[in-house]
Amino acid sequence: MVGGQFDGRIGTRSYFFEFGAGLAVPIDESYSSSNLQTSVLFAELGGSYYLNEGGTGIYVGGGAAPTLWMSKSNYASSKESATLALYGQLGVTFTRDSRARLYSEVRISQYCLGVTDPIADNYYGSGYIGTSDTYYPLTVAFQMGVGW
Repeated sequence: MVGGQFDGRIGTRSYFFEFGAGLAVPIDESYSSSNLQTSVLFAELGGSYYLNEGGTGIYVGGGAAPTLWMSKSNYASSKESATLALYGQLGVTFTRDSRARLYSEVRISQYCLGVTDPIADNYYGSGYIGTSDTYYPLTVAFQMGVGW
């Protein structure tokens, strides 16, 4: 998947609060009966604490991301699930003392409310039979940004 988001950060020299919204979409639009295509629309609210002083700052933090998870399969109807992910992150802010800041982070999100996906798991003489199941995904994201 590839995504884009707005992320606002407000804080002091030792910590910041963040809020944001974004969308992640599949890179490959082709899928077969066993593949699922998902798109994710999300908001986020969290905070982070800087572990060091200086022009380059390493930070750790976490937060919550209410999410609308939209899934589709070739042989099943689309499903939408409103869910919530809790996340933790480790990042670095470059040019911390400058007006324009560059940052990079790794974020791990665990979904706490189930995501319902359409799946086609059985073939009978008349075709595929769609069923639904509930998942609790764990996602890992590498994020980069520029801030002012």
